[in-house]
Amino acid sequence: GMGIKIAMGLAQAGFGTSLGNVIRMYSPMQLESFLPGWHKSLVDELWTNKSGRLPHKYPQLSKTLPTRFPEMTILELYSNPLTSERYDQSLQGFATLWTKAADIGKLSHFCELYFDWGHEHTILEKFRTLLWPGILIQGLMKSPSPCLNVSELLTPQYDNIDSTLRIQQFKNCLL
Repeated sequence: GMGIKIAMGLAQAGFGTSLGNVIRMYSPMQLESFLPGWHKSLVDELWTNKSGRLPHKYPQLSKTLPTRFPEMTILELYSNPLTSERYDQSLQGFATLWTKAADIGKLSHFCELYFDWGHEHTILEKFRTLLWPGILIQGLMKSPSPCLNVSELLTPQYDNIDSTLRIQQFKNCLL
């Protein structure tokens, strides 16, 4: 199969950049007609290592690479990843992106099990620097208080308010 060293060599030889550019610029039909030539160049590179970017030649891999590589559906998923916003077009604005609060206990347990930094002190430090700001913003956006709601910062009518006044109103919310 194609491991990290081969993939890196092909990327350094420009195959990823050329494919990425074509995906962004071409229609699906144009992409379909571009891919056979790109595939042939990829196979040639594996066979000859013409760029010198691969660790060595890979004639066997060049013979076994599927003719439909890369598949259009896979390219679509990479170039247009399925996100919550794309999945549910009814989501409007930042206030509705996260409807459930994060379960800090479960998240902490997950980190402890699966990350190298899964020790209490390190988890707390990572959460303090990476997680707490987002949780604070989420809480402010859901806040039922009459205080300034962060989601108001995103509305067009709020753009006309002086930024100094905005900052002061925001600080008052935090006090």
